[in-house]
Amino acid sequence: MKRIYSLNNLSALCFITLLMFSSNASAQCNPDAIGAQVDAATSQLAASQVALTEATAAYVQARNQLTVANERVATQTSIVEQRNYALAVSKNRLAKERQRLSSYRTLYASRCDDPTTHYCVTLQTKIDHTESRVTTYENAVTSASAELTAAQNLLAQYNSDLNAAYSAVQIAKRDLTAARKDISRKRRQLALYQKQLAICCKTGSDFDGDGHSSVYCGGDDCDDQNATVYPGAPELCNDGLDNDCDGDGVLHWNGQT
Repeated sequence: MKRIYSLNNLSALCFITLLMFSSNASAQCNPDAIGAQVDAATSQLAASQVALTEATAAYVQARNQLTVANERVATQTSIVEQRNYALAVSKNRLAKERQRLSSYRTLYASRCDDPTTHYCVTLQTKIDHTESRVTTYENAVTSASAELTAAQNLLAQYNSDLNAAYSAVQIAKRDLTAARKDISRKRRQLALYQKQLAICCKTGSDFDGDGHSSVYCGGDDCDDQNATVYPGAPELCNDGLDNDCDGDGVLHWNGQT
């Protein structure tokens, strides 16, 4: 017996309870009371099944949202990489144009004492064009930097959403696990009451001794805890009971109400 009690298992406890119940069934058997427990446990099980369905749906939804969040992060990561590459290309081109411009200016300073010569005029034209390209690439770098910053900010937001989606999945998974455990416990509890009722019905199904078995045991006594209530019993005035179990609880005499 110590080995049984050492098990943290509801099944073992249910088994012990059934043994104790069956050994004292004749002294304490009340089909209506146990039947009420069966009804309550059935209702609780139905509620738990609804909760399980809702928890399952919430978990599936959380998983779907996590998938979407993962896809967004992957896509945005790719965009950030593209923006990084575009910025690097623009910076590289800008550096080359600045170097070219610096070379032209050095040549002009060293060789063009007379700016009207053909060489110097041509060199000045190259300087002007290169300065224009430098300005273009500076603008391109500025634009690429802004696009990269925007892409990085959006990626940060998507990563935050991903973390939130992951947390939501963990919560939904925890709730689903709890719902599964709850419904398993409710099923065992219902099975225990059903077994108790079966034992009770076998040992004595007429608790109030009025000659009619409880409806929970397949009989026709609608209240097996009251000997004045059974099919065919006379209706009593002002007791608020359906004495003859006909469903209306109204006193009849000589075929009249």
